[in-house]
Amino acid sequence: ARSGGECRVVDVVFWEDAFGEKMSANNPTKRYDMPVVVMAGGEGARLRPLTNILPKPLLPIGKKTIIETIMDRFVEIGCRRFFISLNYMADTIERYLTEHNDGRYELFFFREDKPMGSGGSLSLIRDKIHEPFFLTNCDNILQQDLAEIVEVHRQKKNEMTVVAAVKSMKLPYGNLVVGEEKNHETYETHERVIRVEEKPEFLFRVNTGVYVMESELINEVPDGRYFPITDLMNIVIKRGGRVGCFPITDGSWCDIGNWDDYCHALGR
Repeated sequence: ARSGGECRVVDVVFWEDAFGEKMSANNPTKRYDMPVVVMAGGEGARLRPLTNILPKPLLPIGKKTIIETIMDRFVEIGCRRFFISLNYMADTIERYLTEHNDGRYELFFFREDKPMGSGGSLSLIRDKIHEPFFLTNCDNILQQDLAEIVEVHRQKKNEMTVVAAVKSMKLPYGNLVVGEEKNHETYETHERVIRVEEKPEFLFRVNTGVYVMESELINEVPDGRYFPITDLMNIVIKRGGRVGCFPITDGSWCDIGNWDDYCHALGR
């Protein structure tokens, strides 16, 4: 309101006071009861020596573990069925989640006999999932309405949608853009400067390790061998399938698989 030509605050209204419910950080616009596959079998080598004692999924963030923090983001949009791929300290992870499940999750555990990469263990649940599903690594947290990703995946009729963080990197030097110049007498080729870009800034779309996938893609995962999920992306692209990209801001993604970002997630 204005008083004597100046603006002043007359009241503060919180979301839960106005609408009778607490607004989540995700603020989902729609709800989807979709399966979620969590790749939780890695050794967490970048977080040693902590992961010599506890598996990475069970490291704490506040009062929750990493894997619970990730899973609860999906619970907020209605996902309850979690297929969890295990290998390193598998018994510890399975026992903890089973004993501390308060009914939020339907848990299905499956185990690798050997490391199978970010996509190889999907072959172990080939007959378990028959609908679109989320796939996520166990070292990233998205501050993003996950339901929007599903909407885009459906609207674009993608076979796979990759969530990508948009990162900006500024080169602290002048970049020389060069072209080739051919000497027609000696047939030698030399480079010449076309223009100079002073301290250019580049934008990159970085794979966050979170995907929405059609269940039929599991049939393209080979049995019993190491298979990165990026190999599956290339297979789909080469045969002319649709792999979509859902960009989010870099600030909406936290990769907690390394020391610096894990400490940042802890507020240190």
